[in-house]
Amino acid sequence: MRDECVSHLIWRLQAAILSSGELVRTEAHITLQGVITGPNDLVLSDPAYIHETFSTEDESFRQTGLIFNIVVPGRGSVVQDTGLIQFFPDGTIVIHGPHDAFEADDPSSLICPLFE
Repeated sequence: MRDECVSHLIWRLQAAILSSGELVRTEAHITLQGVITGPNDLVLSDPAYIHETFSTEDESFRQTGLIFNIVVPGRGSVVQDTGLIQFFPDGTIVIHGPHDAFEADDPSSLICPLFE
């Protein structure tokens, strides 16, 4: 399997800074349309609409939205990471919604069989 291209990407970054100059939070808004082409010429789409936040207050990193949604033409979504996933410095991870790729032992095992 090979990644052919990312045909469309929009990335916007915002930062929350106190009047003292202290960084409180950064936020990124990411929109992309990914394309994966396999050796059998099957073309999968992978749109994403992600809101990422890093908080300096609790040092957590959070992703919300449509993180992965790999779609097979005529079949629909086969791998999906949507909702919320948040990582804390103590190793705690909070998950809401389906996160097929994140929770898989080997995320490629979810996609590679499609190209056989």
